[in-house]
Order: sequence, then structure tokens, then C-alpha cells
Amino acid sequence: MRDTYQWFFPLGIVFGVLGVGVWILFWLQKIHFYPSPLHSELMIGGFFLTVAIGFLMTAIPRFTNTHSASFMEIGVAFLIALFLLVSAFLANRFWFYLVLFLEILLLVRFAVSRFFRSLLHPPPSFVLVGFGIFLVLLATFLLLLQALLDQPLAFFSQQFLWHGFPLFLILGIGTRLIPFILGTTPKVVTPLQAPTPFSTSSLDKKGILRFGIYGLLILLSFPLETSVSLVAGKILRAGVVTFILFTHWRIYLLPRTKAILGWALWISAWMLVVGSWLPALLPTYAVHAAHIYFIGTVSLMIFAVATRVVVSHGKHDSSLEIRSKALLAMLIFFVLALVIRFTAPWSGNYFSHLAFASFFWLAAVFSWSVVFLKKVLIKKGLS
Repeated sequence: MRDTYQWFFPLGIVFGVLGVGVWILFWLQKIHFYPSPLHSELMIGGFFLTVAIGFLMTAIPRFTNTHSASFMEIGVAFLIALFLLVSAFLANRFWFYLVLFLEILLLVRFAVSRFFRSLLHPPPSFVLVGFGIFLVLLATFLLLLQALLDQPLAFFSQQFLWHGFPLFLILGIGTRLIPFILGTTPKVVTPLQAPTPFSTSSLDKKGILRFGIYGLLILLSFPLETSVSLVAGKILRAGVVTFILFTHWRIYLLPRTKAILGWALWISAWMLVVGSWLPALLPTYAVHAAHIYFIGTVSLMIFAVATRVVVSHGKHDSSLEIRSKALLAMLIFFVLALVIRFTAPWSGNYFSHLAFASFFWLAAVFSWSVVFLKKVLIKKGLS
């Protein structure tokens, strides 16, 4: 039976292509509505969440030493993801947020059932994953009510969904995974392929408290940003993110691997720092500066981690991580998309810049897909 990632990674790419492609269609005047809300929903609720589900439903059974996702679990989750894709293009946003809410609940049920059966403990940083799940459930529920009642509710619900949710998952999972891949972790951990560096036999109460404090500070930064001071909220969040990345990820160290994959992850980590501080330092251009995070961290890190998952679980040649020209092209195109998107407000034609940034984002995805998409679908020795 296929692993979960083999179903969800390709569907996530479909969400991403549609979410970015709307700006090209808008520039070409093929659509006549402003696509920003649809773009956000497709990229975070669709692209990011779908790939995250593929990763988590593949990885959780391995680092809890429990049984893999059943055919029924994968089938139901995939069907809901397809409903989400359809609902994204319905005029009534109620259906999109309802399906999104159900999809998150399904993921929670899957994760909780494995952790309760496991004798192993996740690392302390996974507390942040819990914060992310809480945020997305709260935000989706508020947006669901907003669509149902046709009344604006808490503005920070969108901030929770578009910014907080992916940030918490990246910090929660990345704190253990990224330093391991970069070779900068101060501890010896079990390799991901055997099967993971996530499981521990003892409960680190001090670590849980530490990451709980990080999570509370990041959580408080959102209502602080929307209700008290835009700049103060962003500075608080950027400060916590920077502290985590310097203390736990140790991004001040160069990768100890010569692999292109390692450098892509290292760059994406630094873009998380830059993409957190620039919106605080340039509040007038916060939306544009935030795309350093969305493109340079979220997008680049998703495809870099997906590469490790595909190579590892598909039992493909590990040299693909080291010298793949497809990975190098992907990295270059994402950097170009980031630069063009960030500089769009200072260009002579704003929407043409958005379209060009979208084109390079799609070029990055195409470069990766040419080599790795087939390897997602077919494991070595099973073709």
C-alpha cells in the first residue's frame, strides 16, 4: 500500500500551482476578481496543510513506533482534501472552512491515537506543534462562524491561520529535524531513516516548559499585533523566533553537509529570521516583507523536507540530496521569486511583478517535480 505522502504531496503541489497561478491569470485579465483571499486560502489551507498531512501521517507512526495509516484513514483524509480543493472555488466561504475544520480534526484524531499507544515521547519542541493545531482549530472555527453569520469576528483569526499555524509547525518539527539534517545538532540522535530522530524514552519536563513559554509568547504576539501595537507584536514574535533558531537550530553554524539539500534548508532557516524581522522594521510593507517567509521559508522548506522524505522512505539514491541539479534549480528559482515578490511595491507595475514572481515559483516547483515527482509516486524496487 502507498504511504500517505505519496497521495498528499502531489495533491499539495496542485493546491500550490493553483494558489500561485491565480496571480498570473489576474495579470492576464483571465479572472476579474481580486485573488488575494483565494491565494491565501489555497496556499496555507491547501498547499501547506496538505503537504503537512502527508508528512505527519507518514512520520507519526514511525516515531511513535505504532502502526502505519490504514487504507481507510488515508482514503478518508484524501477525500476530504479533494473536497477542500473543490470548496476553495465556491462563492460561499462557509464550505471551505467547514471542510478545513474537519480535515484538522481528522489529523488530530490520527495523531492522538498514535501518541496514546506509544511508549515513546516526542521531543519538547512538539509542544509548538500543539500550539499550531490549537491555533488552526480556533482560527478555522472563528472564520467558519464569520462565514455563517456574515459578520466580521476577531481579525487575529486570519493571522492565526495564515501566519501562526505554519510558523508553529515549522518551529515544532524543524527544531529537531533541521539541525539533524544540517549536522549542527549538539546531540547524537537516531537517524531519520531508522526511523527518526524524534522519539525519546524519557520525558523532558524542563524542555516542555521552555517550549511552552516560547509558544505562549508567540501566541500572545498576535493579539498584541492586531489590538495594541502592530510593531510590538511583530518584534516580540521575531525575537522569539530568532532566539529559537540561534539557540536550538544553531543556524549561525554553516551546514556540515555539502548537500544542496542542506544548504537549501539553511537558507530557508535564515529566511525565517529575515522574514520575521523585516515586517516589524518595515510595517508599511509588512505584507510584502512577509513573503520572504512564505516563499523563502515555507515553500523552500516544504520542498527540501519533501526531498528527504521521498529519498528516505522511497529508498532512492541519497546522492539526489547532494548534487541534484533539480534541487539547485529549485533553490535558484525560489530565491528569484522571493526577490521579485518583495520588490513588487517599488516596481513600475505591481501586478506584473506578482505574475513574474508567480512564474518563478512555478518554475521552482516544475524543476523539483521533473526529477522527484515520479519518485514520490514510485518507490525503488516497486515500479
